[in-house]
Amino acid sequence: MKLIDVRGKKCPMPLVETKKALKESAKDELIKVI
Repeated sequence: MKLIDVRGKKCPMPLVETKKALKESAKDELIKVI
């Protein structure tokens, strides 16, 4: 499981970091965004 902590970050950084993690993750990998 990949954990992405975007608390306190201003838009659009949470979206950018989430999109990057989705591209880099395996097909069945779980990603948790907080």
